[in-house]
Amino acid sequence: MKGLIFRQFKHRFGASLLFLCAFILIFTITPFVMLFLENSQKQVESDISFYGRGSYDLLVRPLGIESEIEKKRGIVHENYIGFGKGGISIDQWKEIQDRSDIEIAAPVASLGYFTGIRSNIGIQMPESSTRYVGQFKTTDGINHYPISEKYVCAMLETAGTLPLEVKRLYPKFEIIYSHSLLNLCTGEAVQFPLPVTYHLLVGIDPVEEEKLTGIAFEGINEENPKSGYAAMNQSAFPHATLIPVLDNQDATVSVELHALTEELDIGPEDTKKYRNALELSDEYKRDDVNFVRFEDLWNRSPKAYNDFLSEIEQLPPTNSKKLTIDMSPMVNPFNQDKAIMLNADGEMSELIAGNGYVQELDFNYTSEYYRASQLIYEEKNGMLTIKKLGEENNVPLYREIEKVGMTLTESLEHNEPVWIIDPVGEFAPGKRQDTLASSPLGIYQQAPVTLKDKDGKEKTVQATAIPGSFVTPAASGVTNIHLAALIKGEKAIDAIRVKVAGIDSYTKAAAKKIEKVASELEAMGLHVSIVAGASPQKLDVNVEGLGTVTESWTTLGATGTLVNQWDLTNMVLSIAFFFVAATYVINRILFWQVTKERELKILNLLGWNRRHVMKFLRMEVFFLTGIAWIISLAGITVFQTLRDTSVSIYIWHSGLTLATFLFLSYFAGKIGRKNTPQRKNGKIGKGLFLKNISFYRKYIRSPFIQLMFVSGLSTYVYLSLTETVQQTSVTILGEYVNLQSSSWHILLIICAYLLAILTLAEGFTSLLTARQQEIGIFRSIGWKNRHIIRFYLQEIGLWSACSIIIGNVLCIILFSSLFGINHTMWIVCCVSAIGFFLVVILFALINLVFFLKKDLTSTLQLRRRNSFKKLGKEQINPSKLNQ
Repeated sequence: MKGLIFRQFKHRFGASLLFLCAFILIFTITPFVMLFLENSQKQVESDISFYGRGSYDLLVRPLGIESEIEKKRGIVHENYIGFGKGGISIDQWKEIQDRSDIEIAAPVASLGYFTGIRSNIGIQMPESSTRYVGQFKTTDGINHYPISEKYVCAMLETAGTLPLEVKRLYPKFEIIYSHSLLNLCTGEAVQFPLPVTYHLLVGIDPVEEEKLTGIAFEGINEENPKSGYAAMNQSAFPHATLIPVLDNQDATVSVELHALTEELDIGPEDTKKYRNALELSDEYKRDDVNFVRFEDLWNRSPKAYNDFLSEIEQLPPTNSKKLTIDMSPMVNPFNQDKAIMLNADGEMSELIAGNGYVQELDFNYTSEYYRASQLIYEEKNGMLTIKKLGEENNVPLYREIEKVGMTLTESLEHNEPVWIIDPVGEFAPGKRQDTLASSPLGIYQQAPVTLKDKDGKEKTVQATAIPGSFVTPAASGVTNIHLAALIKGEKAIDAIRVKVAGIDSYTKAAAKKIEKVASELEAMGLHVSIVAGASPQKLDVNVEGLGTVTESWTTLGATGTLVNQWDLTNMVLSIAFFFVAATYVINRILFWQVTKERELKILNLLGWNRRHVMKFLRMEVFFLTGIAWIISLAGITVFQTLRDTSVSIYIWHSGLTLATFLFLSYFAGKIGRKNTPQRKNGKIGKGLFLKNISFYRKYIRSPFIQLMFVSGLSTYVYLSLTETVQQTSVTILGEYVNLQSSSWHILLIICAYLLAILTLAEGFTSLLTARQQEIGIFRSIGWKNRHIIRFYLQEIGLWSACSIIIGNVLCIILFSSLFGINHTMWIVCCVSAIGFFLVVILFALINLVFFLKKDLTSTLQLRRRNSFKKLGKEQINPSKLNQ
């Protein structure tokens, strides 16, 4: 019996080789695919466990604080307190802080947009008569908006007839300037006052905040606060309360100086002519009150002064230089303790007082502040939009602005108590880094808001220096939470960042503990969002007057979505691939059954009983499967050793092999027991194609079923992976997990396609072999190979198209039930079905050409042998010899 099996293998080498290749593929690839899907899910859970927990676990806010976009999409803006109105009291915070199951409870209160101590900027003195024109602007990174008047300061060379005493007072220049530059534009200096700018100030608890962020906030402790410049001058405002503030070292002020330096063709004699024209005497006597300088003309005749200034402004320059200076590197939000000097080239340096230059320190505006409302996002066709609400000094506003405080001058006039910002130092938040998990801490630093211009270049969009920008800025300064309550009221706290105690990583047990604490805090009448397991998300927003920008938001529940999505995808892919592999094995058995019919009949005629037939069949299938198992085991061993793959791959391999042997043993026995008489033909369709398909259906059913499963699987694998990645990649954590988990899914499609090709090869070969007589008839009636090929391609095209369509319909049903219907699904299914159909037709064409060529050669050789045999018989015919 063993010899018979070897002869069978040699006689049917082509079919046996296809069998071996198919089972080697199944035994090799399937364990790797199953191991990958298993490890992929473990990797997802491991990544989430390691990266899923951010700086804190719970975001506690007052009831009703949720925006519409948060309710609808489950996302929170990175800086969620820039518009806070409070709502949580100090007592409620203390109650949360004192819980034994809470490690950190860090409160934060948005106080509004304050300004700090103002200063000025000096410009290097000229050598000759020069006119300076300067204006400060703010920018959102795209457009520039004026936030100050246009300043003019003209230095005119002193008239030569002036007496020595006057020249000593005005060594080289007489001056004419915009009246707001009083005491800043002098004969010895050119200086412009920095504009009033406003910056977000928040209240924190220094101790809890340091636990949360690792940043030291020395100087604003309630028990021992430091004092700054404002404290030294508090005697002028005894009724004012000092608010110690730490500057954010990384905060920037959106201020630019647009300056024009223009040399004028005005000498001493020209200056004298101007004086004469204005009826200003050159004669000077000590203590002579009648001697008038240019700048003194304002008190005598404002009209004459303005007319003269306009005339000087309109003089054509002999030489000019335009400067645009970004002031943000030298300007601080609250503590402008450094005066700034510009040289002729526009380079900035720290101003050293002297030679007429002085530093102006003005904290008149420190008690005037504004509060900004929450942004209103509208959604149209899936796109979020923000509308402009108005303008403030030509700067667009996207929020409602409320003025809360007053200037110190106004407070004196009305005898009202005020708060004075007292900068006492600064803190360094550290360099911002993208994190996979997100616990919104945008009060210190936030991801940049970007916009692509017409050329496709990405630009950073920033908040302007005026409250009301659509960009919610990071906090420029911090004070302590108790002083925040003095300014804002008892319920000053906008949010509390809570970190639950006793948790090292974000596991399922940790998630349950966090949920328990969250439900108990909600019972206090607070709104609690679980941010453990959240991740940053990029969101496109259309801003009126600007364009489409990309903002960073925090997606709540991101890890749950990731786990569930990959659970579902991997489970369905595993089942689908299992069906493809199992379908091939079943189809191989059916194909084997058809090819064994004639052989089994011969064995029965020779007297073999059922037991011997079953043994023979099992030995044959075990022989081929055993060879495939040995080769696949060797391949897996080599790969596992080289790539250090988990040894659990051998478990998958052994389990698959055992299941396959049992499966084949059962079917081999079933084939041996079953009588296989030729089926009677019933009524069949009228068309020749349909008659052929019905008559040869046992040859067609194997490739038909395999094509159906493979076409459906290949389409589903692409759609499900694309949809899973798309749904989970909205967050940074999702992008990371997808990158780690999507490298080997292509094996599913490759293996499925290879099994389909092997099935098609076996199916086409058996079908054409069974129809050799039919092909001979076609040839005998004059059909050429091209006619036969066209006939069979039409037949194959009919049943293969039906198979592929059914497979894609099953794919659509499965995909739409799990992910929903979308436009991409229809396009991919159509393209996949058409592409797969063309591949099948091409493969069938190659098989037909090869088979017909081989069959024609065999037919000619057979005819030649028959002719030789016939000729030999005629030569030895006795009757012919007698004749």
